[in-house]
Amino acid sequence: MVTKPDLSPRQKLIREIELSLGGGIIEIELTPDHYDLAFDIALDVYRQKSQNSTEERVAFLDLQRNQQTYYLPPEIIEVREVWRRGVAGTAGGGAYFEPFAASFAAQFVMTGTGDAGDLVTFELFSEFQNLVGTMFGQYITFFWNQTSHRLDLNRDIKDQETVLLDVYCYRPEEILLQDTYARPWLRRMAIAQAKLQLAQIRSLLGSFPGPQGGIVMNGPQLAQEANTEIAILIEELRKGSDSSG
Repeated sequence: MVTKPDLSPRQKLIREIELSLGGGIIEIELTPDHYDLAFDIALDVYRQKSQNSTEERVAFLDLQRNQQTYYLPPEIIEVREVWRRGVAGTAGGGAYFEPFAASFAAQFVMTGTGDAGDLVTFELFSEFQNLVGTMFGQYITFFWNQTSHRLDLNRDIKDQETVLLDVYCYRPEEILLQDTYARPWLRRMAIAQAKLQLAQIRSLLGSFPGPQGGIVMNGPQLAQEANTEIAILIEELRKGSDSSG
């Protein structure tokens, strides 16, 4: 099996442009590379415009001593929060101070009856959690670069520690192709993109002689059909018909 050489981002983009303009065509039909490009374009458009292409998840990150910069996987597109499991302290005689455990204990100490309390107590309990977490470093401020997938923590990391990330990430291609709503949309967009490439090729040829006279290629007709279908598909995403809400 022949393996394709690794291409730089610039080389990959130039290759996509070449294929879009009919590069590599010997007959007046598309090659497997052109079909791959049509699907890649459909997937890119879907991920740009559909909320259904992403999902909110949690991830764990192992911090290293004296390291503030980390590079996350490319499928992660946004980091919303960074939470610590615990911070150094002496509460409870342990190695970590847990704001959640401390506020839970304080609630029962204050009531003195073991009663869980009412909604007002719960609200005060939640505010106490946030206050203690803020005071004792439960939350870590950070800077996130979506292009390079670089996460810079605004904290001097004193020791190894595992933190929890609240992230948005792309739904994997395999999952989208099993989705009841995403798969039909991707198929239709890929067909439209393939038609657009084929229209470009046939428009370049125009016509050629045949046994019954000149044969005129249907490039303009294909281009019109493709552009109409693409506009309809984009409008469907805008209205949320792919279940993106």
